[in-house]
Amino acid sequence: MSEILTTNEAFKVVFYPANVIDYFRMASLYISIMFNGLGFVCIYSLSVLLDYFDGMVARSTEKTSELGKILDMITDRISTVVILVKAIALDNSLLFNGLTYIVFDLFGHLFYFIGCLLNKSHHKQPNNAILPYTINNMYFTLYV
Repeated sequence: MSEILTTNEAFKVVFYPANVIDYFRMASLYISIMFNGLGFVCIYSLSVLLDYFDGMVARSTEKTSELGKILDMITDRISTVVILVKAIALDNSLLFNGLTYIVFDLFGHLFYFIGCLLNKSHHKQPNNAILPYTINNMYFTLYV
């Protein structure tokens, strides 16, 4: 388990640069749902762009944390829900498939993240068998 932090240390972790980027990601996702068309695409794309940088910032500043891992995963899940709900709003025939994807995405990541916590491993470790083909692959990440 992680060590218990003092209030001052916890405050610092909350404001690690990568965590602040995730807060901006969350804010941009919230703001994006208020728009349609190009406005939505631009603001949602800002969140995606920020996602590309948060991990790099965390590693380059050597300020990684459990909070950061959780923020990143939750914000990614919110991002998926936002884009799918917007798609469903445009085409109701996507409702069943979209909701099914959301449920599997949320539960799949929940169980995977719990497994990583129990094994005391990071969910993006290089020895993960599927990562070279997914999130560690720039072309796959940009395509998704």
